[in-house]
Amino acid sequence: MPKYLIEVDETQLLHIVWALDTYIRLGIGQLETVLEALTRMGVTPPDDDEFLKYQQVRELLRDIKELYGHPANGSHGIYNKDLPESVKRSYDILQVLRFCYADGRPGHEHSVWLRKPLKASKESLSTCIPLPEPDGAA
Repeated sequence: MPKYLIEVDETQLLHIVWALDTYIRLGIGQLETVLEALTRMGVTPPDDDEFLKYQQVRELLRDIKELYGHPANGSHGIYNKDLPESVKRSYDILQVLRFCYADGRPGHEHSVWLRKPLKASKESLSTCIPLPEPDGAA
């Protein structure tokens, strides 16, 4: 299988992590993540007048979860046997990127980001190697 090398800066890496996290959460049945993702994108939460519509959307998402076999007030775990392999593979990549970012970084000593990546998919884990700071960079 061909391999690819992608070079990204810190901001781009964090955007990839956020996108993978959202994709995985949708895949395991956390459909309410859609509302959280919109807020992260800068779409403002509803004001008081729109709160009823917001609640209706949440109820609709709960119905959709049940339609697709997800628990109404929960989600499947990443190791669920019925979970698509693409979601498990994305989780593997997410773990590698989070660990690469947090390893040795102050403030992450007790973070899940520092857990050694564990394989959820059938494929081998990706690699991520932090590049040294260019000369003169602070």
